[in-house]
Amino acid sequence: MKNIYLLIGIPGSGKSHWLEDKKQSNNCVLDDISQLMNPLVLLDKAINDNSIKNIYIADVNFLELQVLKKAQQMIEEKLMNKNHKIEYVLFKSNKEISEHNVKLRNDGRNVSATIQRFHKNYPTII
Repeated sequence: MKNIYLLIGIPGSGKSHWLEDKKQSNNCVLDDISQLMNPLVLLDKAINDNSIKNIYIADVNFLELQVLKKAQQMIEEKLMNKNHKIEYVLFKSNKEISEHNVKLRNDGRNVSATIQRFHKNYPTII
């Protein structure tokens, strides 16, 4: 059985940090999937690799319900009714903590506008 975890949260909420502990031989970690080259090819490989038990997929765009539903639909189509479990992991954070964490990671990504957009649109989630 494959366990698939969809990680949801604004930039700086802790998704990538949490995923660091998940990078093991029987796990597949797809962090910021919308930014990866050929993400569907990577997902296909993980689904078809019998040694992979857990697939972790993170993307800030999962905060958009339409994007999250589309991602789940695509995953379910790729699984072709194989035995699987899809779970959601929500990372809560406020705007100030997220901005602080983004500064600490200092990876060159400018995500201030993204934090502001999601913080403004989803105050009950974060």
